[in-house]
Amino acid sequence: MGKDDKEETGFGFKDKAKAEETLRLLEEHDMNYRRLTVRGLLGRAKRVLSMTKAEDKIKNIKEAMEVFENWLADLDKNKEKKPEKKDKEDIKEKKDKGSDKESSPDVEMEEKKEKKELPPDTVPGLGFKDKDTAEGTLKELEGRDPDYQKLAVKGLIGRAKRVLTCTRDETKLSNIKEAISIFEKFLDDFDSMHLSKQNNPYLSLGIVRTAEKMSGEDVTEHQKAFIAAYSSVNGEYKRLRTVQETEGGKTWDIVRNVKTLMLGMHMQRRSMEGSSEASYCERDTLDEWGSRSSLSQVEEVSISVVELPEFFSLLCK
Repeated sequence: MGKDDKEETGFGFKDKAKAEETLRLLEEHDMNYRRLTVRGLLGRAKRVLSMTKAEDKIKNIKEAMEVFENWLADLDKNKEKKPEKKDKEDIKEKKDKGSDKESSPDVEMEEKKEKKELPPDTVPGLGFKDKDTAEGTLKELEGRDPDYQKLAVKGLIGRAKRVLTCTRDETKLSNIKEAISIFEKFLDDFDSMHLSKQNNPYLSLGIVRTAEKMSGEDVTEHQKAFIAAYSSVNGEYKRLRTVQETEGGKTWDIVRNVKTLMLGMHMQRRSMEGSSEASYCERDTLDEWGSRSSLSQVEEVSISVVELPEFFSLLCK
């Protein structure tokens, strides 16, 4: 909406009175037009604020913005109430029309399964406010999938740099720059140490379950707990970042990565020693911890995927 349009329509955000007048003028238009217009005026008002230094003008524009924001908030509240009423009517209608079969316990259980909410797939508590927050973020990322660590840190750096462009407070600027410096050092170390090589892509849930079944009694209780957690998120491995194991309190992605890293080092050491037992290891197997890297280990010792159960039994000796 240009300057001429504004003058013709009478819409504006000069002060509280102008904002209230604008809402009155908008009443003759449909709701979608009113909403879009108010949001557009809010956006323009914010841009004008960033370029205005006069205190009285700033005060007036903020009061106008408050009028628009309250109007939008009331609109959202009314919008939330209507679907709720509709949902109740739909439920009542389903109950009236539903047959005995539809109201059976099996159907209800199936509906509950479909409505089950899965845990989030991003690690909470990450940030870039200052040096301590950045260090706490890296601590929170320790032990997680290396590729995810790098991706998360890069994302935080990008967000931090965007915040820098609209921050004027010198203290905040200094704190965020310190956080960025810590993250950039982490990425430099990550690349120089080739930590991405430690990333162990996950096997699909189906293969892990097959491995569990074929291994029989050789699967440990800890492994079973991991597979149960993996199953609870429908094989969406990213969600293991927020699912904690019962005993240690760590999330399953960390537990699994520690196990596969230790086991991989153990097998590599035996292979370098030239041991004929290079295919043996402790009871914890890579495959039963859902690691795709185990398939390469299978190939190294000339064991086909078809012979996986036999491989498990060797690993558990």
